[in-house]
Amino acid sequence: MTPERKTMKPREIHMKIGSYKYLIEILKGIKREVRLLRKTLRYITVGLENQLFFDRDFIRDVACKDEVDVEILNFLRDAPLSGILPKQIAAECDITPWNVTQRIRMMNKKLDTQIGQQVAKKRGLCWACTSFIEVSWREEETDP
Repeated sequence: MTPERKTMKPREIHMKIGSYKYLIEILKGIKREVRLLRKTLRYITVGLENQLFFDRDFIRDVACKDEVDVEILNFLRDAPLSGILPKQIAAECDITPWNVTQRIRMMNKKLDTQIGQQVAKKRGLCWACTSFIEVSWREEETDP
């Protein structure tokens, strides 16, 4: 009579590689899916760009992180077509011209990742609003 061996049940994945590494793998998979969804959303937004209307509040929510960014955006909006120097904006906002430039770049980056548009473009040493911002503000002012 031979003793019966117990059949071993297979170990779970988190037991094999460790729970911390397992959670990191799951997190990487979730991040990959979110990146794919954002990319798909961007394709849809770019495709429907002519039919979508982006109002001021949406642009402020997406691009601006605080009141200083909103103030910079308002200065850019009120600037002439040739643009405004970061030095002039910095004097009004009590920050350095370098910080003004960096904030504009960050706003451009945020808006570009969301809807593929930019807040401002560089014209020589000056920054000026893009036509997208001009149209968004103009359309909202004309709507009753």
